Amino acid sequence: GLGGVRIILNTRTVPPTEVASGLTDANGYYRIENVPPGVYNMAVEINPATGFVLPPGTQLPQVSVFDGQITQITQPIVIVDEGDVPPNPI
Repeated sequence: GLGGVRIILNTRTVPPTEVASGLTDANGYYRIENVPPGVYNMAVEINPATGFVLPPGTQLPQVSVFDGQITQITQPIVIVDEGDVPPNPI
């Protein structure tokens, strides 16, 4: 896992507004609490100093939060070493 990655829940508006966020632990797990009910777009913020990135074309899930329920996301988020990402063709 990769610790210290910021997981963000944004509104689906343009521009998006951050609603809540959390940091991954050393095993890559995270928990975001006190999120109001709604549907959110997930975003990931990785410290550039780590040298890790999201691969191009990564699709992050939409998250639906319902009042009084715990929402679990089981889809892994793949983060790779920046050197492993092929350059974009011109």
